[in-house]
Amino acid sequence: MTQVSFYQLTLSTIEQALPKVLEKVVDAGLRTQILTPSEERTEVLNKSLWTYHPHSFLPHGSALDGPGENQPIWLSHLPKNENNATVIALVDHVFHNVTEYDKCLYFFNKEYLPGNDLARKHWSVFQEQGHSCHMWLQKPAGGWEKSTQFIE
Repeated sequence: MTQVSFYQLTLSTIEQALPKVLEKVVDAGLRTQILTPSEERTEVLNKSLWTYHPHSFLPHGSALDGPGENQPIWLSHLPKNENNATVIALVDHVFHNVTEYDKCLYFFNKEYLPGNDLARKHWSVFQEQGHSCHMWLQKPAGGWEKSTQFIE
């Protein structure tokens, strides 16, 4: 069973929220695969991880940087787990079988209604597959609040 965490973005973009969550994953010593819908989107996120904060560094790479096996964070539009990750991050409503991972981080923008509907559908599919789902809601004062229900 995989623990699936839905991150409902209401106050920031994926480019702003993803690095903060990934910092915690890296601090825990875990490897992450970020699965995107396209090669172009992979490179946008790759660049944003290099520039999100002038005093922070997240070790990561994509196919343009060489093989993924040595990268703690691997970005790709291809579903192959090249860096032996135990965590997968799904962005832009990409859906993937998460059974080979211990954790799944699913990021979606609540204000994008078709995406909100997709996230709700994916929540149901993950639950039907026996995965443990919970949601993280952005709080106006900063940080996240946990919920065990899909919140509209």
